Amino acid sequence: MDLFLKNIKSQTYALNGWDFISAFANIPFTFYFKNPGQSDFMSSSLLRASFLRTLQEFPIMAGHLVVRDTRGYIVVDKNNLNMPEYAESQSCIDYKFVEAGKFSWDALPHPVSTVTAVPSKGANRNIKLVNVNVVRLRNNSGVALFVNMPHYVVDGYGYAVFVRRWAEVCTWMHDDTYENELPLREFVFDRAVVRDAMPTDMLPLDDACTRMYEKTSTMGHLLAWMSPETRGDVLITGTKLMPANGHIFHVSRNTINKLRSRVEQSGLARRVSDNDVLAAMISQCVAQGVHAKSRTRRMFSSLVRSLTRPLLERNNFLSLIIVDARPRLEKLMQMAPAQYVGGCITGVPVINSTHSLIAAASSDKQFSSIASSVRSVVDTVSDKYMSGIDNALNRNPACFAHSLALSITTPEKVIITNQSRFGLYECDFGFGAPKWIAPMATFLTNFASVLPVGPNHDGYHVYLSVEKYVMNDILSNGARVVQYPSHIRVKRNSYIVQLYPTAQARCVQAIPGIQVSRHFDMFHGVAVSIGDSVHPSQVANIEGVKAVWPNRVFSLQYQNKTTNGSGEYLHQATRVHQAHTELGLNGTGIKIGIIDTGVDYTHPDLGACWKTPNCPWQYGGSYASDSLSPNDPPMDCMGHGTHVSGIIASRGDRVKGVAPQATLGMYRVFTCSSESADTNDANVIAAMEAAFQDGHDIISMSLGSETAWEEDPVAVLASKFVDAGVVMVVANGNSGASGLLTASTPAVGRNVISVGSVDNWNITSAHAIFTTHTGQHSVLFLPSAAPAPPFIIANNTLVVAPTDNTGSALPCTNITNDLSGKVALIQRGECTFSEKALNAQNAGAVAVVIYNNVDGMVDMAFDSNILIPGAFISMNDGRMVEESIRSGRTLVRALESDLITVPSPSGGHMSAFSSLGPTAELGLVPLISAPGGNILSTYPQSMGSYTSLSGTSMAAPYVAGAVALLKQARPDITATHIRELLVTTARPIADSSTGLVSNPYSSGGGLINIYDAIRARARIDPPLLSINNTRREHPGPINSYIRPINAYWEIHTLAIQNTDSAKSMRISLAHIAANSLTMFDKNGTLSQQLLTNQTMPTWPTNTSPVPANTLPQVLGIRGNTLVRPGQSTNITVFIAPPLGLPESERWFYGGFINFKLTWDGESTAFSHVVPYAGFNGDMRKLSVLASAPIGLPFLADSELEPIENVSELTISADTDVYLAVALDLPTRIFAASIVDATNTTRGYLPLGYSEYVGRTLLDEAPYYTIPVNRTVFHDTQMTNSSELSAGSYHVHLKVLRPFGDPARESDFQIWDSDTFKLGD
Repeated sequence: MDLFLKNIKSQTYALNGWDFISAFANIPFTFYFKNPGQSDFMSSSLLRASFLRTLQEFPIMAGHLVVRDTRGYIVVDKNNLNMPEYAESQSCIDYKFVEAGKFSWDALPHPVSTVTAVPSKGANRNIKLVNVNVVRLRNNSGVALFVNMPHYVVDGYGYAVFVRRWAEVCTWMHDDTYENELPLREFVFDRAVVRDAMPTDMLPLDDACTRMYEKTSTMGHLLAWMSPETRGDVLITGTKLMPANGHIFHVSRNTINKLRSRVEQSGLARRVSDNDVLAAMISQCVAQGVHAKSRTRRMFSSLVRSLTRPLLERNNFLSLIIVDARPRLEKLMQMAPAQYVGGCITGVPVINSTHSLIAAASSDKQFSSIASSVRSVVDTVSDKYMSGIDNALNRNPACFAHSLALSITTPEKVIITNQSRFGLYECDFGFGAPKWIAPMATFLTNFASVLPVGPNHDGYHVYLSVEKYVMNDILSNGARVVQYPSHIRVKRNSYIVQLYPTAQARCVQAIPGIQVSRHFDMFHGVAVSIGDSVHPSQVANIEGVKAVWPNRVFSLQYQNKTTNGSGEYLHQATRVHQAHTELGLNGTGIKIGIIDTGVDYTHPDLGACWKTPNCPWQYGGSYASDSLSPNDPPMDCMGHGTHVSGIIASRGDRVKGVAPQATLGMYRVFTCSSESADTNDANVIAAMEAAFQDGHDIISMSLGSETAWEEDPVAVLASKFVDAGVVMVVANGNSGASGLLTASTPAVGRNVISVGSVDNWNITSAHAIFTTHTGQHSVLFLPSAAPAPPFIIANNTLVVAPTDNTGSALPCTNITNDLSGKVALIQRGECTFSEKALNAQNAGAVAVVIYNNVDGMVDMAFDSNILIPGAFISMNDGRMVEESIRSGRTLVRALESDLITVPSPSGGHMSAFSSLGPTAELGLVPLISAPGGNILSTYPQSMGSYTSLSGTSMAAPYVAGAVALLKQARPDITATHIRELLVTTARPIADSSTGLVSNPYSSGGGLINIYDAIRARARIDPPLLSINNTRREHPGPINSYIRPINAYWEIHTLAIQNTDSAKSMRISLAHIAANSLTMFDKNGTLSQQLLTNQTMPTWPTNTSPVPANTLPQVLGIRGNTLVRPGQSTNITVFIAPPLGLPESERWFYGGFINFKLTWDGESTAFSHVVPYAGFNGDMRKLSVLASAPIGLPFLADSELEPIENVSELTISADTDVYLAVALDLPTRIFAASIVDATNTTRGYLPLGYSEYVGRTLLDEAPYYTIPVNRTVFHDTQMTNSSELSAGSYHVHLKVLRPFGDPARESDFQIWDSDTFKLGD
């Protein structure tokens, strides 16, 4: 402070018209910083000292704002300084909660901002030229830094220069640079330099600018006559009378690119910028909201406008684009190294008809016209244009007040500014760049700003501040009721409601017929039950509602029960054993939250305690629908949660958990009274939020739903937790028998760790004794799941191999043999297990044994009408028994107590049930794989204490325990770093049938290798490559380091960091090709192999050599292969798909880029892999609908049988007709409508519109069904319905192809039924 007072000089700065153009507004931003773990993080003394040091270079900030004869001045009087306002406070909120709340304005109990949107007098009756508020977050976890400057003194550019300079000075001071050695920077505040930079030639003002800058008005004269302080008070009063609501919207890069492409292809503009597209979007959005305003407000606006000269003709809309004059004034740009930081912006009016803006929402041509008009006007802004405005501003200094008056009294307008170019995310005060930057919660009405975005965000953030009624209209237009397809199970009349950050739950509670059952903090929403008289669209129309989802049902991700006694070998293969024995890790100090069916906390292997001192169970409760209170102990009545708990942390001798000393929390979400093992969104979200609030490092979830899009509420919340630093580990799903694209949600959530399952290496299970002509043979089997009876055959019983009436030994139709009192041996294939068992049962069999048609064992389940026991045996054992039957009499006996242990033929391979990726948009899942098939663990004591279960349910907790060991060894490691290490240190999983390795869409990075993850000394970013768009066509040679090749190829750059602080690292690269997978036959229909055997075609088909071009290839490497300690290098790789495979067969390919890393003085190389996967072709061209050769889609009768002659069909009130549809691929939009004889669409069918629909799974219903009757709906929310009159109609079905644009009709696949009649 002393140094500042010593150096400051008294001086006066004359302001000009440019300063006053936006003088009615402040420039207020809040910067959020996260403490990386430093005790001196952004200390008070450092921030204040560096602020004062920066002020030496900006002495104008300590001046007084003075107006004399409507001309403004900043007067700096060293004896009477107007020092900036600088405050500091302590918050009780931790940074992680602010981050988890997406930095919403209400995340902190008290506002960070200390000023309003308008410059006004402070405590000393003066307008402060800088306002600073430092809010230190709880436990020094972060800082929210608020900085405001009025437009009187700087514009957005000058604001950014000041804050960046403060950050730069702070960094120098933090690095112990002596204050008096800091080089002083020269900044220019003399407004005369702007006038000097203007050309002498000038363009005359157009009509709109003339009205803004040269016409006078009563209100303009009044505003000009006021002092800045009084004018501020008046404007603040006006903002209170017409309060604004602020909201930040995200516009993705993909959306911007699509819109730019549309505009440029329209021919209306040769080129448009991102700003042009954003301005058109903002104008369209505000115009729609303003147009919907009430009649009363129209009358009020007319009254006020009578005091001004109208700027717009009736039914026009003004978009005032704020333009920075600097780039257009060459002399001003040549002032370096000095920088002019005063006002230098102007508003450029773009006028369009309100009708055209509203029409732009549904018309490509209209939107293109709006964006083109923005480009056309902005292109006219030259130095001569600026000179014309400068002349008007200086000829009449009060004209700013007339433009302000016009702006205030023109409701049909929006002011658009752009703050994204000024480098605010470069404001690193020496402790890391800001994580989020946001303006004030409420600003001026009809104001929009394109905000800066951080390095990890794509696209733009757009801040919009409009009147409350306009924002309500905008948000209610954005709110949607998600329509799940008919096969998704939901809880009746129950919904999940997500609110915008500024909205309050009481708005929902106040509506009659809506009962709020749960409140969600992090998700920011509620669960509601509604009466039959309330439609969910009414919930969506409530103020502040963002989205409404039906309360979907979740199932557990586990399979049939076996009895497995092998445990230790799991830990050897995953190297958990080495982490235990060599590194001494056991999970101590790490908190793991488990969301499941509860736990038998009395089990001796699990601590035999609940929330007592030294008990592993310190957190959790009951969040299921049957719980009276979350504080109820979560006793397990189903067994699943106890089994999962033992995998993570069992302390017993029989079962050894991965992290036995971890601190645990169990959050029960499944009811004990339910007949089925399921829960719902509301329970799961409540439990997730409780686990987050309890501060768990890791949350393990072994549940899921087949939605398979990351847009659902649970996936959204899981991703939000990851952003806040929590490691989310989720089971990938158990629908592997249905093929690709079967991953469940929330496993598909952004940045969660999705886990696939690997089969155990040994199996201990029941066995049967087969007596043949060669003697007795012990054969291990897997019993069919409940409700089938247990496979117990007390006495030797004859075994036969029957055939059906077609002569098939598979038998899928009626069996001709008399099987009374016999056991049927049947091979798997061509039809379902239940169909085979039912045919055997109808022929009199007392039991059925089904043997595999491929290597390995699978779990088998029968329908409820199967009353005989079943057993599943391996292919080799089945062939042995079948041969014995042909050679003579064969008997079988199986006792309940007979157990054997045998090596698993599928041990160490991916489990057949494990769901596969990719996501609906070709994202790579699962991320990692772990033991999940035939896993022994703890079980409720009332149910036997121990058992073996299979499923990704078992693999996910294994990974959760392994992550606990990693966090114990490396306490400061981030969730992102953990995700990287798990993938890159994993071991690709061999496939003995092809000689290659499993596709990453099956295994992710491979089998978890936690020992190497803990010891890793390298980071690779990104850790995986999702080739997740259409094929990038780069034909031509790749002159790589390996060899040139003519191919289509992808370029990817990988950053590799050597984290060893002492040794240099050397890199060599190899490639591991993986199997290619498909679900389709050559004719494009779903594979018969998949339909009958639940296995997918792979390439290669066996271990024989295949042509190189039928395998993917990594063809090149660029970059420095020697990396110094702590340094990084970029490696560029070229990936070519297997172009030798026909695109018509729809192959999904993949492989692993294998980096061999060695460090100086060490002979052992460490392997790090980067999995990659993609589609061999253009996904946009694929059909989504199951193809016609298998009979779908079709119209079905009440028995769901196809209607043969649709043209003769008449649907009456007592006729049940359905549209049956199967989807081979997920679709973003599914729309089934009914069309009349004039080819006019009359509306959607009931249940006929859905978004984010997953593909049809083979283990579920074979198709989706939609009723066809006289009722149609006229909106996608299914609210506005009517009854059709009698006549001729047909069903029109359209589904959006992968990566399709909903605005392009050509991106939809279309199907039309034959014409039928609706009767009276």
